Amino acid sequence: MAAPVLFLSSRKARDERLAGGKGAGLARLARAGLQVPPGFVITTPAFREAITLAFEHIKASASSPALSVRPDLLQAARQTLLAWDMPTPLPVRVPPVPEFTL
Repeated sequence: MAAPVLFLSSRKARDERLAGGKGAGLARLARAGLQVPPGFVITTPAFREAITLAFEHIKASASSPALSVRPDLLQAARQTLLAWDMPTPLPVRVPPVPEFTL
């Protein structure tokens, strides 16, 4: 698997398939020279793997008599999270900043 974290300064962070729409947008803004705080994104594949592992852990724990989790609801929640997709690219408008002199 590829690196689970990409810094916004990375060329790969501009790829929406890896960084998601917001992450790629921030990476492109930084590349264009706009002021973007230094940061990182969790890659889409790493997020999907984490969700899958978390649900497997919950499913294994659900067999405990102390927990009562309906398997159909668990599966529905997992499918919803894995299918969640933000519209990309997100519209971004940066208003002009007036210049001030002191």
